[in-house]
Amino acid sequence: MKKLEVTDYENALKDLLELKKNQLNNLLNNSIPNQFSNIKTLLWINFTLLSIVLLLLSKNFLSLNLLTKSLIYLIGFNIVFLLYTMFKHRQKFYGDFDADDYTDHLWNSINGEDYDYSSHLMNLIKHIERAINENIKIIESRGNIMHIVTFLLICSIILFAIIVIGKGG
Repeated sequence: MKKLEVTDYENALKDLLELKKNQLNNLLNNSIPNQFSNIKTLLWINFTLLSIVLLLLSKNFLSLNLLTKSLIYLIGFNIVFLLYTMFKHRQKFYGDFDADDYTDHLWNSINGEDYDYSSHLMNLIKHIERAINENIKIIESRGNIMHIVTFLLICSIILFAIIVIGKGG
């Protein structure tokens, strides 16, 4: 009966390991790249808005007053903030599993010593869990910055509309 309980426990650990690997793969292959794409989209919108403002300034449709300067600074701040986020939080964590640990377990089993497979599985789960947590921190940090920049971008668009409507009126 004890052998069956150990086997069931190891099978449960294998299932948990597979779930954790899937969660890590989802973060690495979906969440982080999608967030990076959203940052690039925000950059394009900011650069486009800045280009329009500079074009209107060069054609003397807008004057370089306090509102226009504020708009340019706000857009510039957004761009710098997004570039910082893009490069500062670019790293990904894959888990820091030590191959020597795995080799030691195999060597012990070859030498007839007790090979604790469940401890090995727990160790793998721990390393993957650590990588998941580090990646989630990156995603949350980027997400917070993206929320701020999106709000500031909306403010920039509203300020741009106010400037253009004020010029036309």
